[in-house]
Amino acid sequence: MKPIFNSLGSNYSFGFALKAVGSLFMPNIGAQSALRQELGKRFGGEALLVYKGRDAIQCALEGFGIGQGDVVLTQAFTCCAIEEAILRTGAVPLFVDVEKGGLNLSVGGLRTAYAEAKHPKAVIVQNTLGVPADIEGIRRWCDENKLLLIEDLAQSVGAVSREGKALGLYGDVVVLSFGRDKVIDAVSGGAVIFRQPASRKPKVNGKVGVGIIIKDMVYPILTWKIRKTHNFLLGKVILRMFRDVGLMTSAVASSTKTAAPMPAPYARLALRQLRNLDRELTHRREISKAYLDYLDSKAVGILINPSVVRNGANLRLPLWTENPDELLKYLKRKSIYLADRWYRSPVDCGRLSVKGTYKCGSCSNAEKLSEKIINLPTHTNVEKGDAIRIAKAINHYLK
Repeated sequence: MKPIFNSLGSNYSFGFALKAVGSLFMPNIGAQSALRQELGKRFGGEALLVYKGRDAIQCALEGFGIGQGDVVLTQAFTCCAIEEAILRTGAVPLFVDVEKGGLNLSVGGLRTAYAEAKHPKAVIVQNTLGVPADIEGIRRWCDENKLLLIEDLAQSVGAVSREGKALGLYGDVVVLSFGRDKVIDAVSGGAVIFRQPASRKPKVNGKVGVGIIIKDMVYPILTWKIRKTHNFLLGKVILRMFRDVGLMTSAVASSTKTAAPMPAPYARLALRQLRNLDRELTHRREISKAYLDYLDSKAVGILINPSVVRNGANLRLPLWTENPDELLKYLKRKSIYLADRWYRSPVDCGRLSVKGTYKCGSCSNAEKLSEKIINLPTHTNVEKGDAIRIAKAINHYLK
């Protein structure tokens, strides 16, 4: 039976894997300039390419003079990379609860946090799993309170708002991640697009070592081989072996402590993915619709509706279930590997041991959501038949 994964390089085809390896020898220096131009044109601003999405957030804040002691409002139910980016600048993250039954910030939640904060300077809007937040309402609220609005499209590039306008055309600045399992997946990489002129030049003085670049560029071919041989035990052996020797690096961790420029190999891959974005979104929407058609909505809570599927980037399809760990174990026995769920805590650090600033009990909706959520894959290697198989397996378990 074909194994299905949420992650483990699941965005990559064999052709992509070969291009990644080839980028080590033919990085195409012109891809960096072309990528900057395409991003600048798409979002109407000046683009800066960096190594990680967190680097992009750091640069966005520094570009508008946000730093030591300044408060930045950002949602709970997120990745620790966003917190790391804020802390790098000396600013203070204030986590805002997500709306009840939803995945994103709301204006009401921002109002509550704003009343408790000491002169916040910026808001970061995440658009979780490709589901658009109420960006129109948040834009108006930020204008009323003179706050910088940062649109984080790491999970949502290509999505549109309720009024049919592309996400990324509301913020003062836009940040992107091209890391693993994102809509645009170049193994790593990020970008910040200044739609309003920056007041100062961000510090981009980190350095990505050659060894890290090599590990990143061979990651797609390694994971492709692991997925193809997983049912024959060989894939599991390869996975453990390469993890043990350090060739399978963490997607959550960063090899640099400050923003670093994007090396040319990543730009080549990101540019390729960006130019194929419409096809990628069409696929993800078709797979998401298949889930909605076949899942039993009386047995499991589906956290998005058909209109969101039509307008969102559909990075994954989120479900609410009372006992996610048991369901995931059941699916694993069916060769469906979905244990990598976003997110398992309000500020998720994956397997890393990170001491964060989030205060337990401060965002009850995000905490409940992280206890109950699973999400289903929509990436390029999931076909409609795979989605139907997953939906039917979930229905059978929840009978």
